[in-house]
Amino acid sequence: MAPSLSTVITISLSGAILLLLYKGRALNNLLQDERNLATSSILERDNVLDQMREEQESLAKNYKELDSQKNKLVSEKDDLTRNVNSLQDSIGELEKQEEADQSRIEQLEGELYDSNGAGEAVKSELGKLIGMNKALENELKQTKDAINNEKLKTSDAGDILKQADARIAELEQTLKETENKAKEAENIRIAAINSAIDKDAELKKEQEKTAYLTGEISKYNNEKLQSPQVILNYVAEIAEAEKQTEAVQSAPEEAQPDAAAEQPDNSGNEETQTEEEQPQETASVEDEISEPTADTDDDTANTDDDTADTDDTADSSDPSEYASDYTEGTGETSEIDETSTSSN
Repeated sequence: MAPSLSTVITISLSGAILLLLYKGRALNNLLQDERNLATSSILERDNVLDQMREEQESLAKNYKELDSQKNKLVSEKDDLTRNVNSLQDSIGELEKQEEADQSRIEQLEGELYDSNGAGEAVKSELGKLIGMNKALENELKQTKDAINNEKLKTSDAGDILKQADARIAELEQTLKETENKAKEAENIRIAAINSAIDKDAELKKEQEKTAYLTGEISKYNNEKLQSPQVILNYVAEIAEAEKQTEAVQSAPEEAQPDAAAEQPDNSGNEETQTEEEQPQETASVEDEISEPTADTDDDTANTDDDTADTDDTADSSDPSEYASDYTEGTGETSEIDETSTSSN
C-alpha cells in the first residue's frame, strides 16, 4: 500500500529539519574552531609581549646601574679636581717660600763678602739656609710629581666616563628597538582580534538564517556566542600589563634629573680663585680638567632627551581604547584598522 500524502510531507519536513540541524551544527563547529584559532594566536602574541616586557625591564635595570656608576665617577672626578687645585695652591706657596729663601741667601752672600770678622758665623748660617733650600726643592719636586699623578688619574676618570656614556647610548638604542618590536607585536595582536571579530560577524549572519527553524539551534548558538567575552578579558589583562610597563618605564626618567642635580657645580668658583694667584701652568691644568666635565654635562642632557622620547612612545598603544570600541558592539574599529594597516 502506498504511503499517504501526509506521511510523505512529514518525512520530507523531518529530513529538511535534520539537514538544517546538521548544517547549523557544522556552522557552529566551524565558529568554535575559528575562535579557538584566534584565542591561541592571541595567547602566542601575549607570550611574545611578556618576553619583550621582561627584556625591557632588564635593560631599564642595567640603565639605572650604569647611570649610578656614571654619577659616582663624576663625583670622583670633582674630588680629584679639588685635590689638584689644592696641590696647585701648595705649589704656589712653596714657590713664594723658595723666592724668599733665595733672596735671603743672596743677602747673606753679600754680607759674607762685606764682613771679615763675622765670616764664619755667616758661613754657618748660609750652610743652614742652603740645606733648607735643598729640602724645599725636594718637597717641591715631590709635590709636582703628585700633581702629575693626579693629572693621570683625572684623565683615566674622563676615559671611564666616556665609556659609560657610550654604553648608556647603546642601552638607550636597544630600549628604542625593544619598544618598536613591542609595538609591532601589539599591532599583530590587534589585527588578530579584528580578524576574529569579523569572522564572528560573518558566522552570526549565517546562523541568523537558520535560527528560525528550531529553538534548539538558537539556544545552542546563544551559548556559543558568549565566547567573545574571553577575548575581552584578554584585552583587559593586556591593558593592565601595559599600565604596569608604563610605571616601570617612568622610573629611569625620574632618576636622571635627580642624578644630574646632585652633581656639584663648584668648578667655576675654584677656577676663578686659583687663576688670580697661580702661574700659567695652573691654568692649563684647569683647562684639561674642565673639558671632560663639560662633555659629561652634554651627554647627560642628551640622555634625558632620549629618555623623554622613549616615554612618548609608551602611550602610543593603549589596548583599553580598542577594548572599549569592541565592548560597545557597534563594530566601529577604525582606530584598530588604521594601526594594523600602518604596521603592515
